[in-house]
Amino acid sequence: MVGALLAMILGFTSINKERQAGTLRLILSRPVYRDQFLTGKVLGNAALLAVLMTAVGLITFLAIGFIGRVWLTGDQIIRLALTMGMSWLYLMTFYLLAQFFTLLMPNTNHALLLTVIVWLVFAFIFPQIGDTMDLDNQLPGGFFATLGLDKAGEEQALQQFKWYETIRDGVEELSPTKHYERISYALLGIKKEFNENTWQEVMRLKLINLAGLTLPIVLLLSASYVVFLRQEA
Repeated sequence: MVGALLAMILGFTSINKERQAGTLRLILSRPVYRDQFLTGKVLGNAALLAVLMTAVGLITFLAIGFIGRVWLTGDQIIRLALTMGMSWLYLMTFYLLAQFFTLLMPNTNHALLLTVIVWLVFAFIFPQIGDTMDLDNQLPGGFFATLGLDKAGEEQALQQFKWYETIRDGVEELSPTKHYERISYALLGIKKEFNENTWQEVMRLKLINLAGLTLPIVLLLSASYVVFLRQEA
């Protein structure tokens, strides 16, 4: 949550400060192409967020070792590093979202407000809708466990609600937060069923979630270039 807010502030200020100071027109009046300018902004801020995530991962590793008295194994270090990588992708999504709206809208206040609204919808409202609509969350301890159904019985019961589950899952799939949650929970062992899998197996099993984190970045980056290259100033 804090990281996403920081990323949005970076995305907003990286363009807005140049526009407000009048340096954007000055830079573009020199032999600097628009795509070069935007690429520099993206790479610089991407590197800054990568340094931030590296620092978080290092502090986590040291805290577990010195405070928890447990030193991570090689496989666990890779899992932690991959989780930090997924965190970086997650932050880049919201950095690019803020940058896109700031490029698109001349009114910076409206751009920032729209960024926050979209963030709230995709990061909080859609995941909450998915969790609320989940049949298994309707009773404490799990709906299917209360009925005494095993995994096979659960799958058979869900077949009767196929369209309902499709809609519910579709809402969740729209949220980068949900994809980030699913892949990080699997890597960190929060989801117990992945504890026996190697990190390579987890990544293969969670390719759809990796795609869910990567696709918004590709779309927002492409949209930012299209908008900026078509602007007069």
